[in-house]
Amino acid sequence: MKICLLTTSFPTHANDEAGIFTDRLQQAFADIGIAGTVIAPYHPLVEENKNRLYSETWKTEWIKYRIFSSNSLCYGAGIMPNLRTNPFLLIQIPALLLGFIQAAIKHSKETDLLHANWIFAVIPALIAVTINPQPLVATIRGEDLRLLSVPVLGFILRALLQRVSQITTVSEEFRDKLSQIFPNKKIICISNGVSINSLSAPEVFNIQAKKGLNNFPYLIFSGRLIRLKRIELLLELLRKLEHDSVQLLLCGSVED
Repeated sequence: MKICLLTTSFPTHANDEAGIFTDRLQQAFADIGIAGTVIAPYHPLVEENKNRLYSETWKTEWIKYRIFSSNSLCYGAGIMPNLRTNPFLLIQIPALLLGFIQAAIKHSKETDLLHANWIFAVIPALIAVTINPQPLVATIRGEDLRLLSVPVLGFILRALLQRVSQITTVSEEFRDKLSQIFPNKKIICISNGVSINSLSAPEVFNIQAKKGLNNFPYLIFSGRLIRLKRIELLLELLRKLEHDSVQLLLCGSVED
């Protein structure tokens, strides 16, 4: 079996956290013997890490879409936050969309299933499966849900999602909201996996000493430190906690 994975965010180097769950997804597919292709937006860092082997059975096609400025629409905070910060990035959307459509049509000739991650990827995927019929799975996340509620645009996006074979999402809350929007479809929740490595007591003490951590209870955030994550809500939560000893521990890279 072969899968074509379309995503608007994908790690461009070994330590990149952008779209890391799509990278882990294709690695999981490879582990069970499924091969395929990832279609993702280009980023200049790809040139510095072009020898990185993502998987022996998977290849990546990077879509270049530069118009007047660097390929800067997709990475960083994400497409929608980037557009809100710099509306002129809108001019890059047609080139990005065209590149995705061409790549999806090309690779769907040799695949058994298309998997669109984020709602933008559904558009080229639908065109591809119209030309090369096969099942299409769409995975919807938080920013996508907000777009579905936007007047006019939300109506168009909902009509597109009605045509996919299966909708999946990453949390039960998202599943419940999507079930209200699409009552005639079964929405499947597949949570992002988390790898937990057991540490010995000496290893824990060593990390605590190295990072200057005390034995206080911690409220932990793990992920990219970007505006979209609304980390300020954790500060509000801390104010409402009865225990003053709880501290907030942020773990992740800072991008803006």
